[in-house]
Amino acid sequence: QPFLFLIISSFVNILLDVLLILILGMGVAGAGLATLLSQLFASILSVWYVARHMTMLIPHGDERAFDNKRVSILLNNGIPMGLQVSITAIGIILLQSSNNALGTVYVASFTAAVRIKFLFICVFDNIGVAMATYCGQNIGAVEINRVRRGVFDALRIMLVYFVFTFLLIYPFADEMMRMFVDGSEQAVVDNAAQFMRIANYFYPLLGVLTILRYSI
Repeated sequence: QPFLFLIISSFVNILLDVLLILILGMGVAGAGLATLLSQLFASILSVWYVARHMTMLIPHGDERAFDNKRVSILLNNGIPMGLQVSITAIGIILLQSSNNALGTVYVASFTAAVRIKFLFICVFDNIGVAMATYCGQNIGAVEINRVRRGVFDALRIMLVYFVFTFLLIYPFADEMMRMFVDGSEQAVVDNAAQFMRIANYFYPLLGVLTILRYSI
């Protein structure tokens, strides 16, 4: 279900980008608002699913009390994972700042390509999140061999998915870009498609990083 909600959120984000940026002409503010609303929509779906199908996660009675020990365990597990993810975010900020210096054509190309790229690479994040849960359960059960097999199986799934993205992105990157960029802006389309193809070559490295990072 989290994977499905993420896909829905990505499509909502894209549709809102088209509406707010291209139709209503809101520019950067429209892009920010589209991201905010799509993430809010995904959050509401997640809360609804937990309340409807996973009631065991809803605290009752004494479970609502603040527990320092449990909070410290959660922070001990969550802060390192959050810092790991922030490294990627910092890299994106540095890349964006360098790209901005190249001019409006490259800024527009980068923005269009990143939207599609995130749609493809969200699968890696979901495989990684699944591995975090899988490894935690099996380490708790002292089944280390299953953890090892699970990591290798996740890597195989990632490689199969990479082949799928390559067969889709390499021949059709230009057509994907024309969904979000006016056909008259050929320079933007060409640069965005080139970015998509080059980035696609590095998807296996990203997949390995994500799977191992969440597994650890």
